[in-house]
Amino acid sequence: MAFGIVNSRVYSNPYQKLLYRSIGSRYRIASGSIATSIGQLNRLGKSIHHIHWEEALFAKCESASQAGKLRRDYIARLKHYVDLGGKVVWTVHNIKPHEWRFTGTFLSLRKDLAALSSLILVHNQHAMSMLQEQIGLTDLSKMRVLAHPTYFDVYEPAEKTIELAGQPPAHPRTLLYFGLVRAYKGIPEMLRKLPHDFMVKHDLALRICGNPIRAESFLDDLLAQCEARPEIECRLASVPAPEVADLLRSCAGLVLPYHKVLTSGVAVLSLTLGVPTVAPRTPTMEELFPESSHHLLFNPRSSNDLRRAVLALANMSPEMRMRISQDYLERAQACHPRIISRRLGAIYDKLLGIKPNKKPAAGGNAKPAAQIAAPPAAASQATDAHQGERLQPQSQPKPQPQPKPKPQSQPKPQPQP
Repeated sequence: MAFGIVNSRVYSNPYQKLLYRSIGSRYRIASGSIATSIGQLNRLGKSIHHIHWEEALFAKCESASQAGKLRRDYIARLKHYVDLGGKVVWTVHNIKPHEWRFTGTFLSLRKDLAALSSLILVHNQHAMSMLQEQIGLTDLSKMRVLAHPTYFDVYEPAEKTIELAGQPPAHPRTLLYFGLVRAYKGIPEMLRKLPHDFMVKHDLALRICGNPIRAESFLDDLLAQCEARPEIECRLASVPAPEVADLLRSCAGLVLPYHKVLTSGVAVLSLTLGVPTVAPRTPTMEELFPESSHHLLFNPRSSNDLRRAVLALANMSPEMRMRISQDYLERAQACHPRIISRRLGAIYDKLLGIKPNKKPAAGGNAKPAAQIAAPPAAASQATDAHQGERLQPQSQPKPQPQPKPKPQSQPKPQPQP
């Protein structure tokens, strides 16, 4: 029976399921509290408590004093678990909470987690630097870069993704915003930077497709702006999973206006599908996207630079679209969920003192990395940050021709990132 890794938070998006894709015969996600992990430790003599989205601890707090007491009680329980011999893994997802409250208490919590964790996982090299600056972390031996897994075989079979990447879009002058509609995503600011006159002059349209996570004050203003601008279509609803990939491919590309993030699931999705993306020029996005597409990155403080990037996307030649798409796919292959999952499994093995098993696990049918529907060779190479390593980059073997894979059945619909 697979060993349960107690996750502090388990959400419905595909991220955590992807992490366990290749190790399901050995490890499974178990949702639970520190008490759950202590119970497991007492029964089995070993346990891993994996912390995600630590800011959710304060979700129901109404005052700083309440948040402070909650932090102290939580850390006391976590320290007791560690003193008993439990192992803590902490994955850092955000620079700060999207709803930024109780600043001092939150940063104190992060310092405590850094001290008690056996390992700290981040999705990119920039996150390592951020954490050093934010909480004064000096012990880098605990840190590992484990890239956000890409979305192959989530919204459609990987073979279809490879086949359709880089094809001309059905709506080549339509920009797309896709994902959760929240205040921190910067959608109203994007509309101000892409005014009606600019959009009409260049024959551009914009589709906003996503689900508001909760009633927020900016939504009324957003809807009013969209209703006053005929070139904008606003669909405030979740997109059915079987429609996601085709939606993204149907437009000129994605526009991501938010810049205060460490990781973007939507950016990783666009990378997976080979859909060219306009995104802020931040260390995170420069690290994620291949160099051939860096002209689509814009200065988030400059309206003119956003417009320049948008026009570069809309006026892109078919040859450039194909090149960028193939470079995206090559980068995405290095972060294939099977690869990232196996690396997480190796981390768990080491913490639990389990020697690596060179033979495939019983019932495991994951393809070797070289057999994962590889795209044609592209210009850029994946950095070591996107291969989940903390060592220097190593050269990657060229993919060998493989027999055409058999068609896969359509996966069950999954929630959008």
